[in-house]
Amino acid sequence: EDIDEEDIMTSKIVHIEGYQIGNPDTREACLHAIKYAKKNGVKVSIDVNDPGIILSIKEELINIIKNDVDILFANEQEAKALTGKEPEQAVEELSTICPMVIIKCGEHGSLIRTKDQTVKIKAVKTKAVDTTGAGDAYAAGFLYGLTKGMPLEDCGNLGSLLGARVVSQV
Repeated sequence: EDIDEEDIMTSKIVHIEGYQIGNPDTREACLHAIKYAKKNGVKVSIDVNDPGIILSIKEELINIIKNDVDILFANEQEAKALTGKEPEQAVEELSTICPMVIIKCGEHGSLIRTKDQTVKIKAVKTKAVDTTGAGDAYAAGFLYGLTKGMPLEDCGNLGSLLGARVVSQV
């Protein structure tokens, strides 16, 4: 009852956080939102958020990614928790179960993989003060660019820019 299906129907992308799926109190609402989005042709994006959550619900999470997710965000540690591999190999493996995979590698930039291409994004140079929220800012910038029809490289660069802005301040 907390999910506004009208909002989902009029969206281009529904973005879910791994923390929400990992929490038994919010999991049902997330799964409902994902199901409703897929039923209405709305893309589903997920940021897996935390290696601990991944390991606690790994099988279920992989099934969700494989069956319902169009865009997957993970950082290096999260990608390793999902695949046991380093970013370059993890992005390849995850792209076999998800149409678009983005692995955020902090000061080393990010990797974007679709069926047709792999794009390497350079990090925006900045002095990192506090990394809290950097991944969320990256995803927000990336998804904004995607909804505006920007090329993947521009989406990644926008995500990097926003992530750098976030880490440069408390």
